[in-house]
Amino acid sequence: MHNVENADSLLLLKPVQESACYGTLTVARETSILAHRHPPEVLPALRGQERIQKNATPARTKGVSDMTQRACEELPALYRLTPEETETIETYNALALAWNTVNPPRWKDDTWHHYVSRIPGEHVLDLGCGTARDAAAFFLTEVWKEFRYTGIDRSSGMLAAACEQFQEAICQGRASFVQMDMCELAFETATFDAFFSTAALMHIPRERIDRAMSELARVLKPRAVGFIATPEGEYCGMYEGQRAADGGAGRTLVVCWRHEDLAALLERHGFALLYAGSYSSMLLYIVELKAVA
Repeated sequence: MHNVENADSLLLLKPVQESACYGTLTVARETSILAHRHPPEVLPALRGQERIQKNATPARTKGVSDMTQRACEELPALYRLTPEETETIETYNALALAWNTVNPPRWKDDTWHHYVSRIPGEHVLDLGCGTARDAAAFFLTEVWKEFRYTGIDRSSGMLAAACEQFQEAICQGRASFVQMDMCELAFETATFDAFFSTAALMHIPRERIDRAMSELARVLKPRAVGFIATPEGEYCGMYEGQRAADGGAGRTLVVCWRHEDLAALLERHGFALLYAGSYSSMLLYIVELKAVA
């Protein structure tokens, strides 16, 4: 454990007027593609983006409804990916259906519960949500009824699996998902009260991590709190530990961090460390976005 002084911060599937809930998605009728795929707080940022371009059609995800697949395929790409990032997304698309079986939700320890107790508002962002397996904590306990959850990820397959799993919460307006890159967050400034990111920051190349942290700080409200879990160490490369359900090998970009380097990165972008520790080769942080003087 590192000693840190305590401190005293999809397509968004949000029900809209004249909408129909088809089990996995809430889709607005008689609107433009842009309007029915993003709620009001997302639209201004998207319309101001000059680099929006259409994604290449992702790999077909077996077992996912046609409507879910089409919705994920039509979402915009907001910046050009590196070959390593592209391969990582392809691996997760292939692993999506088997992911929750192979990787059950992580047990939530005292660090997680302390983070939850400090959340100052109701809107929580999950950075790199994948199949949203960790989001179960939001929907299986009474305390989470007070929160609204938004999950973002780059993998259409993982998002489709998340939509299938949490269709009830989506239709209730308690959960939303969007295919979005952490380096280009198409949300209004000061949208979220809290965030968490579990084994997701490790997929961002070092040369782009400052951009991701800058975007994260922008979309958080002052004094928003966050929980981060990311691999500790110096490794940086294509990790071959993931394997698709059909037996095909898959690689993912993994960027590990030393505590002193990640702590400096967070401090540089206005985050105060409330807690810093490690468990099973993972750095665990609780952070707070400093209020602007």
